[in-house]
Amino acid sequence: MNFVKIFPQYLLTCMVLFLFSSVNAQIATVGGYAPNPGAPKVAKVYAGNDGGAYYCTESGNKVYCFAEHPGRNYSYVIEGTRSGNVINAKFWGVPKEGATKTGTIKLQILPNASMKLIYQSGGFPSSTFSIKTISQIKNLLPRPSKTPAFSTLKLSDLDGGFKDANGYYYYFRQVGTKVVMFCERDFQKGQQPAGAFVFIGSRQGNGVQGTVVSVPKGIKQGKGNFGVQVMSNGSLKKFSAINFGSDLLSMILDIKDIPIPINHAVDVLDSQLKYTKIKLDGYDEGGKALTDGSYVQLKGMPAFKFSLPYLQVTTGSSRFPRLQTHRRSFINDMSSDIIQLKSLGGNKMRLTVIFENGGREIKRYCRQCAGKPGDGGPQDNIMQDWDLQNPRVDIEIELINKKTSGGKNSISFKTTNVKLHAWIDAPALWDKIEQWIMNKVRPEAEQRIMNYLNDPKLQTMVADKMYQGLLSASAYVNQYELLGYNLLNIQPKGIVVSNGKVVFQFK
Repeated sequence: MNFVKIFPQYLLTCMVLFLFSSVNAQIATVGGYAPNPGAPKVAKVYAGNDGGAYYCTESGNKVYCFAEHPGRNYSYVIEGTRSGNVINAKFWGVPKEGATKTGTIKLQILPNASMKLIYQSGGFPSSTFSIKTISQIKNLLPRPSKTPAFSTLKLSDLDGGFKDANGYYYYFRQVGTKVVMFCERDFQKGQQPAGAFVFIGSRQGNGVQGTVVSVPKGIKQGKGNFGVQVMSNGSLKKFSAINFGSDLLSMILDIKDIPIPINHAVDVLDSQLKYTKIKLDGYDEGGKALTDGSYVQLKGMPAFKFSLPYLQVTTGSSRFPRLQTHRRSFINDMSSDIIQLKSLGGNKMRLTVIFENGGREIKRYCRQCAGKPGDGGPQDNIMQDWDLQNPRVDIEIELINKKTSGGKNSISFKTTNVKLHAWIDAPALWDKIEQWIMNKVRPEAEQRIMNYLNDPKLQTMVADKMYQGLLSASAYVNQYELLGYNLLNIQPKGIVVSNGKVVFQFK
């Protein structure tokens, strides 16, 4: 064989083959992806050696997975880049389960499409991954968690759970400006969710944008742009190139009940009760009794009117009625002036209503009594009006749990005792006046006031005002740092009194 003649031709052939292979290599590595012809595609479903389930989607040189294991309390969104038979990926814990770990992993795809972990940081749970089909594990598919395993409940940090009107649950995780999410539609045991998706994106201000990719836990398939706008009320407005779910996502609240000192409820109640009005008046013109001249009224609520009995003392023989004298005494124009609410410890307190000191509180009238000469007829000025010294009403109340008109748990009060106090400055007939006040006026006024304050309708109206009053007590809430939220943004399910404290209920 003549190598001298053959070598130039051989050399030329080798150079052509080299150039051709180089061009192919450049074409194949566009986007950094140089597939190994012997390396299989990533399988759709894997089982980790720790029992975790992995649902994966390969798109170009990108690999997206969702991993979950309720028993081991983890759920991870995984995003990786494939080069040959190696996947370099990052993982983030999302609040479908409780693990908050983040880290990096490197996976090797084996010839049979199973995988093994060759590097990890952050404490990744599985080290080998065997291929499964969705039908093999359908009966074991974990349903959505109705409440997130962790949540910040802050507009500045999206960690937490959301849901929409179409039954999709969204589990967001924000690390710096990076935002990832897993969502799935609720489904019954033994079935497959209509859709399951992972999202990888970033946040700028109140906007979040990125890519959403279906994973084969769900039936629906697709990939496209996805984003949310963070609204001031804590909800998210969604837009998606893939049609699933509804456009408005509501935050799932998972807040433990928050107790605050009961004195805050006392303060809110005081803001209602300090405008309490009580008027006791039984005298009309011409010695007549005044009908419904007395009333008790709480701020912004209807007044409750009632009548007070008067005292009549008759002198002279009943055999000669025309010669009898009838002297009448009336409670006259007593209006509340000073309102004081004092805590008695626990959920008990005393409301003291002090009446104004002006004028005569007992009006006396005698039509048959002689008037002054020349005054034109009988008058009542011969009857001396009397004072009641230091008149006041002490009302003992206690906080109770009461539903609002809208059915929410709230706080109201019930009255346990009402006591009318007054001392009489009377020069004569004091015993009958005293008996009249003690046995007639006082019981009537006390019972009427108690009936009004214990009326179920009034207690419900107080419950409405207490609920709104405690919600707007932002100074109190800020002291206890309700996870960065004002109660006006997060509505508790109820507010109750328990064990000497006010408790905001969120469960």
